[in-house]
Amino acid sequence: MRNRIREYVALCKLEWSAFYQFPTLEGIFALLLGIAFLFTSAITGRDPGISISPFPVWDGGEVYEYYLEYVMDITTSVLGIIFTLFAFVFVFIASLMIAFNFGKSLDDGFAQTCLSYPVSRKGYVATKLVMFLLVFLLLSFIAAISSIYIFIPGPKPITAMVLFFISYSLFTLLVTSCIVLIAILTKNAFSTIVGGTGIWMGFLLLGSLSEIPAVVLSILHPVRVIIDYLNGGTNAPLITEVYVGWIVSLLASIFLIIFSFAVFERDDISGG
Repeated sequence: MRNRIREYVALCKLEWSAFYQFPTLEGIFALLLGIAFLFTSAITGRDPGISISPFPVWDGGEVYEYYLEYVMDITTSVLGIIFTLFAFVFVFIASLMIAFNFGKSLDDGFAQTCLSYPVSRKGYVATKLVMFLLVFLLLSFIAAISSIYIFIPGPKPITAMVLFFISYSLFTLLVTSCIVLIAILTKNAFSTIVGGTGIWMGFLLLGSLSEIPAVVLSILHPVRVIIDYLNGGTNAPLITEVYVGWIVSLLASIFLIIFSFAVFERDDISGG
């Protein structure tokens, strides 16, 4: 068991040195951080509309409560915008990186080198998928959290943050699973890029339909559903609908990953 763990650690190090070195990692983080900082600073520059009047009109407690509510609302709005933009960025970066990762691995013999380790093909695909997701999600969360804590003082809406983080994570898992499957089936970088982008465009097109159920929308465009839920109103989705969408999205991702394993197990990658 220890030897198997050591082999997977060695495989992760090999993947890291091959695909996550400068300037790739730093460039992605700079892009995400720039987006988060730009839109957070732009939105938080608005006047909260708080005025201080002489006694007895002014009520410090009431103003404080108003300010707290304002901070919570604007933080929620900022998070919604940030993760919506991150979703767009993720699709294009995921398509490019996965196409480069799998395509280059098969072309230059890197995949054959990795599979010379005593690891299964499923383990090889899983290592690539998990490393990519962990790296991108970690960079996304650091960028989002940094922006709201730097530009927005005061308490944070923890519930909203958790909902956005979970919905964004499930979205990235589903999209990554789709793109990995395309990469394995086509073994072509251009087809993977076009396919990954096409999937996102399809998600957007279906999500723009006015009569689409909230459960389906929480799979295709989960960040938007969380925004609608937090804003409330008569047409706001129920939290149970959000949960069902999350579960379906997770199950669909698992199915796609298992199918990718099955396809790659039968693939001939002996050529270089």
